[in-house]
Amino acid sequence: MLLKLKIILPIAIGVLGLVLLVLFAGAWGSKKNAGELDAFAQCLTAKGAVMYGAEWCPHCQNEKKAFGDSFKFISYVECPKEP
Repeated sequence: MLLKLKIILPIAIGVLGLVLLVLFAGAWGSKKNAGELDAFAQCLTAKGAVMYGAEWCPHCQNEKKAFGDSFKFISYVECPKEP
């Protein structure tokens, strides 16, 4: 019985540690972009940078996600579906 406990306990602790790591990493990632890039986005706009994109374009959506909440400071032009 003691031998089984010596084997199972470290495995259970390891699994619990991995679960906690995944949970904390997910929570950190969701808060990471909450205004973190405001100054950078404002600087890009002040320098005249403009993003031309389309709602259907996955690359454009990835860029918007990368800026998170700070995207509101980016000069953005939505391109028509048939330019």
